Amino acid sequence: MAAQHRSRLGDIVAVLPPKVLGGMRAALGAAAEAILAAPDAGPPAAAPDAAALEAAGPEPLTPEDIRALVRGGYADAADAIDSHQAPERQRAQDYYDGLIHDRQERREQAEDLRGRSTVVAREVADIVHQMLPGLIRIFTSGERVVEFVPHGPEDEAMAEQMTDYVGYCINADGNSWFATLHDAVHDALLKKTGIVKWWWDEAVRVEELDYTGLDPLTEARLLADPAIEVLERVETETTVKGSAPYPAGAAPGAMVPAAAGAPGGTAGNPPVAGAPPALPAMGMVGLPDPLSIAIDLRVRRTVRRGVLRLMAVPPEEFIIARDARDIEGASYCAHRSLERISDLVARGAGDVETLARHATAEADFALNDEATQRDPARALPFDQSSIDRSAWRVLHIEHFIRCDADGDGIAELHRVCTVGDDCELVLSDEVVPEVPMALGSPVRQPHRVIGSSIADQTLDLQDLKTGILRSVMDSLAEALDPKMAVVEGQVNLDDVANNERGAIIRMKTPGAVQMLNLPFVGAEAMGVLAYVDEVKAQRTGITRASRGLDPEALQSATKVAVQNTIEASQERVEMIARTLAETLVKQVFRGVLRALVRHQDRPRMVRLRGRWVEIDPRVWDAEMDVSVNVALGRGPDSQRMAFLMMVLQQQQQILTTIGPDNPLVTIRQLRATLAEIVRLGGYKDANRFFLDPGAADDMAFRQKTQQARGQGAAPDPGAALAQAQIQNGRMEAEARIATSRLDAQVKLEAQRLEAWKAEREDDRERDRAEADILLRAYEMQLKHGAPVDLAAILALLERERLPPAAAMAPPPPSQPQSGAQA
Repeated sequence: MAAQHRSRLGDIVAVLPPKVLGGMRAALGAAAEAILAAPDAGPPAAAPDAAALEAAGPEPLTPEDIRALVRGGYADAADAIDSHQAPERQRAQDYYDGLIHDRQERREQAEDLRGRSTVVAREVADIVHQMLPGLIRIFTSGERVVEFVPHGPEDEAMAEQMTDYVGYCINADGNSWFATLHDAVHDALLKKTGIVKWWWDEAVRVEELDYTGLDPLTEARLLADPAIEVLERVETETTVKGSAPYPAGAAPGAMVPAAAGAPGGTAGNPPVAGAPPALPAMGMVGLPDPLSIAIDLRVRRTVRRGVLRLMAVPPEEFIIARDARDIEGASYCAHRSLERISDLVARGAGDVETLARHATAEADFALNDEATQRDPARALPFDQSSIDRSAWRVLHIEHFIRCDADGDGIAELHRVCTVGDDCELVLSDEVVPEVPMALGSPVRQPHRVIGSSIADQTLDLQDLKTGILRSVMDSLAEALDPKMAVVEGQVNLDDVANNERGAIIRMKTPGAVQMLNLPFVGAEAMGVLAYVDEVKAQRTGITRASRGLDPEALQSATKVAVQNTIEASQERVEMIARTLAETLVKQVFRGVLRALVRHQDRPRMVRLRGRWVEIDPRVWDAEMDVSVNVALGRGPDSQRMAFLMMVLQQQQQILTTIGPDNPLVTIRQLRATLAEIVRLGGYKDANRFFLDPGAADDMAFRQKTQQARGQGAAPDPGAALAQAQIQNGRMEAEARIATSRLDAQVKLEAQRLEAWKAEREDDRERDRAEADILLRAYEMQLKHGAPVDLAAILALLERERLPPAAAMAPPPPSQPQSGAQA
């Protein structure tokens, strides 16, 4: 049996590359090593009974089995990413930085271009920088790009609160949604994938604070915090100036006898028998001195506060199984990074002694090519010889692998954290509901988790344009600074090589030095460059017209044609925005909501929509649907503003005509329209202009209106409907009249424009005839020598000419006529 397995494994080993072989050995673990090393035990044993195997059932996996699966999955996924995706991403980064590859896919060296132009077209960087601002504006503007959809009317208020609170959390507690999204979208446009990771951070934060001049009451309040630990305490007592002095020899607080002659015991008045002892005089009583106590403290505060964290993961730190179609269904994915030991200890991932044994400067990922390409400072290994071992770095890998660890036949998603290149130490193993990462590509590839980037579509164009530009610059250099031809032995070569202006060239015979003048032929290449730009525009959708910078395409077009041109050129960018919204932003919002519901264990007071609200996500529905509001072909903001103004007018008319209790429009809907107008105007907070009434306020307003109407005569529904119909008919009549006036005005303007065009055409023909007459007159004068009266000819041609201003400008539009004139 061992011989059979050994022969099969030997055949597999013979054809596998070393990296994949290492992954298989890691995945198979000790079983494969035992089979390969076992001696031949003769003929194979009989196969076990199938019924016995079925009765035994699956066995739970041991920790060593899970570790072997993790090692195998990591080796295979790392090989798939580092061998196939990483070289393409490195090439894109080089082109973004202005470095060109030759035909052998090597970086172009300076010695390869000695004596030639080294100019490089930056097509990849230009297209990334042109697309990035528009995409960021879509996802960070005041509009709600992503919203949670309620399951029923009772969930509407909760869904709005969830949307607002998630939007608050991604910008609070040290998070920056703009920075995270910027880095992720930039990575997606350049390196195929943009990855965002979220997690609930309960790391311990330790800080030492100094307090001076505290009084005992303030000290007691400070030390009531269980997170405070006193490191040093100094107490200082100071006597307050101006207190009454004690008599000589008297102790502080002792009673002093009254002076002679005082009542009840003085020299002149002895005390009466049975009378109480006389009180001492107030001015002679010894009181304690007032003391001021100042306390200086040095304390250590240890805080463990859970907050949501958000970050953009560098593409080289994320790996995924080679057969994965998405993150949710992937059998394996991982986030690998070099972490400081101190950070791991703060998260409770281990102790310094254990982690320091796995810290090495020769870790494979420590010198990752992509990381060092982006940050050349990482080309040197980290210094692991520092006395402070908490600053050492170890390779921390957060694995997400699906396996049936409990033997129930269903694979669960395990989160396994390890350190070391070979996953030597397992820090934790737990079952989790989801992978807290989202991945998006600007151009999706069907049935693949990693799509294409915009850089992939422009790399060849950068090569082509760079070659053309270099040829043009070389031709220009040859034309401006031509080569010199000399007769050997007849010219001083040092003089010829001297480039100083006005320098003397010594020659023995005339004509021994000649310039090889070459014409500039770069003008013919300009058409090819224009063609390359056209191809780039077709691939990426970025044109000069889409940015309003092409006067030739827009100067003679109508408003509708200009809008159509701009919208057509923006469709590609909007498609990329919708793709990233569905695959990246939507998953981030859903994952953040689930993290808040699972981990936030206490209410929190935050300010949403201008109001302080107590938020407790524990009662929310973590599985609420998410809707994306990035629409395709939505039109420019000016067009949307005009549409909203029309909607606002209709809403106001309905509320004025029928009343606030009409079945069509509510006060909240009117406020929503006003809020959208404010957001389009560039203001994120609409509450600065219009308060949100809320559902309860809207209902109270309706009830108040109905009560006010109930005090008078009851409204007649038939009369209200008749009044609405009359108003509607009046509006339709006014609309027809306005339309007819507009049509007549348009026709009149069209006729005036045609007349103006005819006049301009006639004037152009007369100019052409004038030039022809003058040319013939000059020919006659030159050929026959006959005098020609050119002044008389010009005077004859200048009669009945249009004024220059009228000839160059179209006729002004006529003023609209009144109703009676129309």
